Amino acid sequence: MYSIANDNEHQSVTLTPDSEGVYTIPGSVITGDVTITATSRNTVTLSFVSDDTTRGTVTGTTVFTILTGNALGETNFALVITNALKGYTFSHWELAGNEVSENDIVNMVVDETLSGAAVEYRAVFDHGTYSVSSEDVNLEDTEGNAITQAVHGTDLTFTPVKENCLVANVSVTIDGEEYSALVNNGDGSYTIAGNDITGNIVVTAFTLRSTVPGDPIIEFISEEDYKALAENTKIAVLNINMGDLRGNKPMYDNREFYRSDKYNAYFMIVDADVTAEDIANGLYLASGNAQVIDYGGDLNGSGSITAADAGIINELIYKLRTAPTDMQRLMADVWHNTIDRESLKSVTVSDVLWALRKAVGLE
Repeated sequence: MYSIANDNEHQSVTLTPDSEGVYTIPGSVITGDVTITATSRNTVTLSFVSDDTTRGTVTGTTVFTILTGNALGETNFALVITNALKGYTFSHWELAGNEVSENDIVNMVVDETLSGAAVEYRAVFDHGTYSVSSEDVNLEDTEGNAITQAVHGTDLTFTPVKENCLVANVSVTIDGEEYSALVNNGDGSYTIAGNDITGNIVVTAFTLRSTVPGDPIIEFISEEDYKALAENTKIAVLNINMGDLRGNKPMYDNREFYRSDKYNAYFMIVDADVTAEDIANGLYLASGNAQVIDYGGDLNGSGSITAADAGIINELIYKLRTAPTDMQRLMADVWHNTIDRESLKSVTVSDVLWALRKAVGLE
């Protein structure tokens, strides 16, 4: 501002500097003594940085010089950009270790006490929280509680369950991408490493229903009933709906179950100490159809039923057969007496007699 004395009167005029900060008084107005007055104002530097660059960064305009008596304002603050790295999310701003709101940052008027100071706002990033969902199964934690969220940096262990069903071939996508590092814990539960949780999680699985609603899905046939078995073995039976397999075959312990059309089930010979829980936790599906058990009586594959086939069944029963295949043991259940329920899913001397009668044309 300047004033010009003229006939004992003062005319005051406010000047605006040019682009280089130079003030000019037009010569035409200078008609007396010129008095120049100026008010100095200090500045404060506001800067915006990341508290931890391994979690996120701050870009855009990150340094501002503000005159004392002024505030940063919304327009300037909008130029500050926070960028959370994968797995993290922006949490809040801090000033000197204390949390401050965006409203405080925008509206704080800097005063002379901050003159010449550098005020640094730090962006704090936290672990991201993501949704966990499935259209196929319910997801439970180790306490049986429903799981709906997961946090980056914290391992997620879940058990996929569905009432009256076996669950197989569990797979996961994270943020829409297939997750290949899923850990099968062998007890029906699965684990996703915390550092891999970087987006929403979707779990998919096959659910296998019982052939007859209410009947056991897994049961066993003992060596006592099925005498064609080797010692210390039994047959695991999967009573599952064939349509639920969608063109796949059930597998366990790197072996495939055989399809029994006779019993509308799937059979596998296993060690006597294998439990239903073992089968449930180790079951998976592979592409292709299961081999079908032929109960017609041709155990040696000659193309017809002869006394030799009856002899094989007899040798199996009395543990005399050398290196029989699992399929031969399962094929030995040839007697088709569907009236006597006790004869089903068993091999006894009755099966030997049936094969002999068939061989001579009496069946």
